[in-house]
Amino acid sequence: MKRTAEVILSIVGAVVYAGLAIVGIFIRMIGSNEDIKNDVTSEMINEDPTMSAQEVNDLLDVVGGLGWYVIVVSIIAIILGIVAMFMLKGNKMPKAAGIILIVTAVISTIATAFMGLFCALFYLIAGIMALVRKPPRTVEM
Repeated sequence: MKRTAEVILSIVGAVVYAGLAIVGIFIRMIGSNEDIKNDVTSEMINEDPTMSAQEVNDLLDVVGGLGWYVIVVSIIAIILGIVAMFMLKGNKMPKAAGIILIVTAVISTIATAFMGLFCALFYLIAGIMALVRKPPRTVEM
């Protein structure tokens, strides 16, 4: 039985996770750029005068750390997706691949605070298809 649909959905999911990793890289770049930090700090202080510059800088440091976190979670999801694709290729271990895809989808969605929800949908659909699809039965006479 061919698992082309599951493999394609996994590839699309991995590509979208790569896009999420790029978003994490941009978040990280914004968090480490001093000019942007100064602009955001002055803007936030103008919006809420009760905030201090140190509080805004702490918030921006957290955002920069979030960028690294999103990058790491995305890369792990991509690696697990590739492992599942190899398991699906040739119909070697479709049940294990389906479980890996579903678990990766759920955990990465929760770990990224639902930023990876769109990415995870591809893995989730591929995982469900891998578990549900059965080879056609042959009738012997």
